[in-house]
Amino acid sequence: MATVECFLICCQPHDTKWNKIPLDHEDIIGSTSVILDGKLYMCSARCVIVFDVMSLLTGQIDKRTISTPKDAQYYPWHEGAKSSDLTILHPRSKKMIMGSSVSQTKVLNEVNEDKVVMEKQITSNISRPWNNLPLDLVELLLPHLSLVDALRLFTVCKKWNLTSNLIQKVKTWPWFMYLGKMDGMCKLIDPLSGKEYTTRVGFPSFVFPTQMLFSKDGWVIILDAANAMFLVNPLNQDIIELPCLEEYDASFCGITFTSVPTSSDCVVLRFCINRRHDTINFYKWCSGDEEWTIIYDEESPFHTAANTNPVFLHGELYCLAENGELGVFNPVKKTWRILDKPKPVYLEGEVPFRGNQDCYLLDLDGNLVSVFKYNYADNDVHIYKLDRLKMEWVPVKDLAGWTLFLDPRGSFAKPSLHKSWSNKICFTAFHSGRTKTCVTYCMESKRYDISFCEAKKPFNCVWIEPNYLMRRRF
Repeated sequence: MATVECFLICCQPHDTKWNKIPLDHEDIIGSTSVILDGKLYMCSARCVIVFDVMSLLTGQIDKRTISTPKDAQYYPWHEGAKSSDLTILHPRSKKMIMGSSVSQTKVLNEVNEDKVVMEKQITSNISRPWNNLPLDLVELLLPHLSLVDALRLFTVCKKWNLTSNLIQKVKTWPWFMYLGKMDGMCKLIDPLSGKEYTTRVGFPSFVFPTQMLFSKDGWVIILDAANAMFLVNPLNQDIIELPCLEEYDASFCGITFTSVPTSSDCVVLRFCINRRHDTINFYKWCSGDEEWTIIYDEESPFHTAANTNPVFLHGELYCLAENGELGVFNPVKKTWRILDKPKPVYLEGEVPFRGNQDCYLLDLDGNLVSVFKYNYADNDVHIYKLDRLKMEWVPVKDLAGWTLFLDPRGSFAKPSLHKSWSNKICFTAFHSGRTKTCVTYCMESKRYDISFCEAKKPFNCVWIEPNYLMRRRF
């Protein structure tokens, strides 16, 4: 019996001859192939084979396979250099195509692209159930879907809806959320598409939400007109009532929680500074508590707390002062200390007046990061990372593939989903046009895409992290 040899030939521009690379694969590979994002996609009768292009050039073959139904031949298809999408097509028989009807559907804007993609929808009386589509192919779709489209995708069939590893594959960014009136209606803006959605939080009839205090893990701490406080998940409608504040005044400095509010070990922490008596107070709430418990009440010279919430990191609560000083509270040991280092940070060599600059504190991949900018006009943004060995603020000039979402009530750092968003900072202010566009600052060009003077900033707004364990439809 004749043997079939399976191999690839490749070369680089400076090579004088083609290099033959044997492949250890028993199936015959089709002639159609696509190179996308440094990967070579080729198809056989039973699977899609994915090669790392650089590994082909070095001779150290790095490949993986994506399973497909055994009775089908799949072909990869790619729109061109400007597209980051890869589609693997399942060809139909001539009989199926002859019996199909073709209809034009409405044009949809592709995310972050000016072009418009026309979609031809083929419907047929002879079709395969959606749950026959391999999960590997569904995984390829998820990174390119918006939050709403991904939620809709999970409702297509029960098999996809119950597959937790699919949920974990979804990459999302924070959404811009703001309250309209005191009626529980929330507006949500997807920064990628600029689309706005509306959802209603099912507050009791006697609750009139007036202010959002903090946001993390898809939950928002909301204060009402009577100083009642609630932990709210706006998308799945979960509400946890917290004890009322005795008073909400200038002494209130910040609030956070240590883990997802539905977990048994979640602790809500808040702190206040009484400038009249030079004291600092820390309070905690645990699930089941009926009131706040004061766990620290001592004198402290930490008078100029920045207008930003503290960050709970590595088991401790970090509080930022307007000049870059750090105070650290340990809720287990109940100790408070103001660090000798890092030294204060002054923009342009000046000691800031209280309230004349915006300050933010956040966790970037396990590192503590502070951000400063003067709060008038379109001034440069200054970013510092805490060097834990030297205990000093180190200037950051490049975010290395990260995007920052800044707001005093909760700031986040996320890996950039698109190159056009890499090394940028997003603020809770937006420009209303055909779509809602949030104000961004580019670290490379040191420019704002939209002037703050031309943007709107709602009084009650936060960045919120969508949680794909939610099953709410818009």
